[in-house]
Amino acid sequence: MSAVRMGALGGRMFCRQHPRTLQLRTIQSKPPKGKVGPAETLFVFAVFAAGILTPAGWILRHLPEYKQKKTH
Repeated sequence: MSAVRMGALGGRMFCRQHPRTLQLRTIQSKPPKGKVGPAETLFVFAVFAAGILTPAGWILRHLPEYKQKKTH
């Protein structure tokens, strides 16, 4: 068996033996260091939306060109 496969199987077996390991990673013991303001939130949402919607819009805009191209 390859080392990569052994590593993957070893990780799975570790998680099966210690199921609480995955749950403990999400527990936060302290409050956040600083509050996120509404301007920062809007900026991040805008960048995220632009990053997702721009490629999709570009593809939809150029879809008629793709349909007209002839395949060889």
